[in-house]
Amino acid sequence: MDGTTKTLIASNCATDGSVVKGNATVGESGKLQLSFTSADKAINLCYIIIKADGEGASLPQTGIKGDVNIDGKLSAADLVTFEKYLVNEDVLTRDQWLNADINRDDSADVFDMVLLRKLVIAA
Repeated sequence: MDGTTKTLIASNCATDGSVVKGNATVGESGKLQLSFTSADKAINLCYIIIKADGEGASLPQTGIKGDVNIDGKLSAADLVTFEKYLVNEDVLTRDQWLNADINRDDSADVFDMVLLRKLVIAA
């Protein structure tokens, strides 16, 4: 980790399936780099959940709901941008993702795509 801050989140954890929680800060680059080390070289990581500050708090939506390509209007171009995200051909910025989460369930998924299609047709 070149020039970044390291934060110790857990030390000497039990191996009985315990849960370890910690906080990490994302720098101005918007990238979070994780590095796991162990004194005995035994690391068992099942999953990581990343949330905004405030457990379960929704991030405020920015711009126009459904404006996934951030051009200031709803159009078929938003559908194309969102579809590329859903099939893993592209990534969304934070603001794009917030605008894509139309039903505000903290997930930008096919359910939001259905709602986006309705918004674009109505626009």
